[in-house]
Amino acid sequence: MKTGLFLLAVYFLLFLFFQQSLTGLIAFGASLLFAVFLLIQAQKKYRIILHSLLVVLILVPVFYSLGIINSFYKIEKINPETIEKTTALGNPYEHDFNNPAVENGRYTFLYVCHDEMRLEWNKISAKKYDDLLPNGYPLYSTLIRYLTSKGLKKDAEGIKSLTTQDIQNVENGISNIIFQKKKYTLYPRIYQTVWEFYMYSKTGNPSYQSFSQRIEFTRAALHIVKENFLFGVGAGNWKEEFKKAYISNQSKLEESLYASSHNQYLNYMVKFGFIGTLVILFFIIYPVIKSKSYLDPLFMIFLVFLIFANFADSNFETHMGSSFFLFFYCMFVVYNNDSYLVLPGK
Repeated sequence: MKTGLFLLAVYFLLFLFFQQSLTGLIAFGASLLFAVFLLIQAQKKYRIILHSLLVVLILVPVFYSLGIINSFYKIEKINPETIEKTTALGNPYEHDFNNPAVENGRYTFLYVCHDEMRLEWNKISAKKYDDLLPNGYPLYSTLIRYLTSKGLKKDAEGIKSLTTQDIQNVENGISNIIFQKKKYTLYPRIYQTVWEFYMYSKTGNPSYQSFSQRIEFTRAALHIVKENFLFGVGAGNWKEEFKKAYISNQSKLEESLYASSHNQYLNYMVKFGFIGTLVILFFIIYPVIKSKSYLDPLFMIFLVFLIFANFADSNFETHMGSSFFLFFYCMFVVYNNDSYLVLPGK
């Protein structure tokens, strides 16, 4: 039984890692830190070791992320006066100096010759240069980003330098070489988040970028909360209020992407205001205090996970999220004193 539970836990951890959900990873990390903190309180004999573990668990992700951020912002310096104007075949390059997009520190829309790329690419791939990929983007846009990430010019020579694996990567919609080379690490997920924030900060357009869209969702929600702080706008017309907020904020987000805040607490504030949110939190917290379930470390770890997960998603407003919460919440509150941990035959 214990072996089965251990293997199941390993499976879920691997699933979380390979899914690379930033929300899930942050929520899990917070839960892990809280679990170590509880162990420090309970295991005084091993406090030094556990304190060291806590510091490591905090510093390693922080420095790992800072290293990726620092590497991302080491962007090449370009002199428009001295940049090459033609390809090796004598065709003119397109240089868009106004486009801030970068891949691995190199500007994406410099050294571009579509005619040469189209001709050479169509020789080596069944998916044509102007075809749409399953992600909805034209193949050439992925190809341009991929070539840039490898430090290659976007011309005939660049296409000829691609390996069979590179061609397959582009056909599969992989836009950066590191997404393939480091696919078994968290580097691609963190890089993608940094890239989205960089593009959002440069253009103000968050469309089709998960992290950037959430920033825009939050801005809209805060706008509504500011105007309706005490009682909110109600549960019936919040969509219309969000639409008004996006317009008022002069958001560049495409209208088809308008959505709620993806933050459970902000969503409650939008719909029910400060007073309504306090009432909801009271009905969640009071049973925990009344039943003394807060003495259960496993329950507290569960709550910490959900507290952090709800900052980046409105879990209680989906069937799956609310069912997950209610099942385990009721189990912990009703079956306190660790009775739910008793294994059959024990």
